[in-house]
Amino acid sequence: LALDPSVEGTGEWLNTSIFVFHPAQPLVGGKTYTGRIASGLQDTTGGLLKDDFVWQFNIQAPEVISTEPGSEAPPIGLTQPITITFNQPMDHASTEAAFKLLPAAGAPVKGSFRWSKDDLSLGFTPTQKLALDTRYTAAVDVTAKSAGGAPLAQPFAVSYLTVPAPGVIATDPANGEQSIDYRQGFTIFFASPMDVSTLDAHISIIPEPTSVYTYYSEYNNSYYLGWSFEPSTDYTVTISPGMADPYGN
Repeated sequence: LALDPSVEGTGEWLNTSIFVFHPAQPLVGGKTYTGRIASGLQDTTGGLLKDDFVWQFNIQAPEVISTEPGSEAPPIGLTQPITITFNQPMDHASTEAAFKLLPAAGAPVKGSFRWSKDDLSLGFTPTQKLALDTRYTAAVDVTAKSAGGAPLAQPFAVSYLTVPAPGVIATDPANGEQSIDYRQGFTIFFASPMDVSTLDAHISIIPEPTSVYTYYSEYNNSYYLGWSFEPSTDYTVTISPGMADPYGN
């Protein structure tokens, strides 16, 4: 067995008719290899291979196959880790050097890297909080190389928007709404994720209920307050400044 370009490795027989070659290092992505079995090879009965057996095969070039968060993700948090997954094991040094998280204007964001055990996924975590309501682009340049030394087939970029500043965007019931079902409860919808521990101290209800059940939903950044509405009663809910998001804003 001969491969061109030459490949170091080891072989093993699975049985008398199946031989397996194991490359010592990953084959180079994007490259075409030619394999050759020379004529004269003898079988177990003494028969000889009459002609050379020659074939070619291509190795897939390295490329990005997915990201987390994805390109259609809702606004991301200010410390959101970003994971880039490739179709083959990648070289750590060149891939980390080729990665950048960039705002629309300004210097790349500093951060730390981590790799999956199979070297297919690169994780990046910012070491500084991202700016509120700002567009960032995570990019990998073609200088990133596979473990076999092949450059990335084409540059990759994905764009994210960060969460806005904390704010109330709606309530249910809305201000001034009448004839509310006594079982409905009251829901506050926020513009971004909130630190639940900062909410209750900044909500007052007049007349004050004897007990209130609360639930925060991360799905739509809403905070539900449930109590038994008294019939023919006007309620005033005051949301005062001081509620915070998980980043201290």
